[in-house]
Amino acid sequence: EKGGLLKMCSLKLTTEELLRLHVTLSSSSSLTTIDLTDSSIGDEGARLVASACKQHACITALGLSGNLIGDNGAEALATMLRANRRVQSLFLRSNSIGPAGIAHLSTALGPDGNATLTKLNLKNNQVGAGGAAELG
Repeated sequence: EKGGLLKMCSLKLTTEELLRLHVTLSSSSSLTTIDLTDSSIGDEGARLVASACKQHACITALGLSGNLIGDNGAEALATMLRANRRVQSLFLRSNSIGPAGIAHLSTALGPDGNATLTKLNLKNNQVGAGGAAELG
């Protein structure tokens, strides 16, 4: 059965809209892909999306590129990855994730973490050589 796609790119979502989206995501049973590319959700939006995806085990792909997400947002997404082990693709290109955020993601993908993630795009973040080595 083919899953649903929620595509809300370049919308500059407000906190109120993100809260409504959280409720929608938490109650959807057919949604498998969420694309919020370039919607300026920041760390708070990443936390809300991660919380909804943590409860929604059907999500397999999450597009959050270009969203001003930093280390705190990456930490929330890492927590979600440990709980939702169906996520296969996570796109975080062009955010503000630094070494601390990379460390959280690396831990979430470690031996006891999410083994289903096959695509992780961190291009144009502050990964650095140490973060790249940590991710393997």
